[in-house]
Amino acid sequence: MNKTNIISAMRISGVKILPEGYLYSMLFKHGLGPEDATRVVIDLLDTGEVERINCVLVLRDGKKDSIRSRAVCNR
Repeated sequence: MNKTNIISAMRISGVKILPEGYLYSMLFKHGLGPEDATRVVIDLLDTGEVERINCVLVLRDGKKDSIRSRAVCNR
């Protein structure tokens, strides 16, 4: 599974926040094993277009997140 495909799918569908467990579930359903799924998530985070906040992956829109937006997610 390609990380750019995941990012593109998130943008097209309007998904800005994706629970990390849900992404792992989808990767497993597509036949990836635990090591490969973890590699996809790590590569996804390395792009800088997605960041992990607690247990969710947040699609960044190119702007720096405000402290207030992070505080809401950390509750």
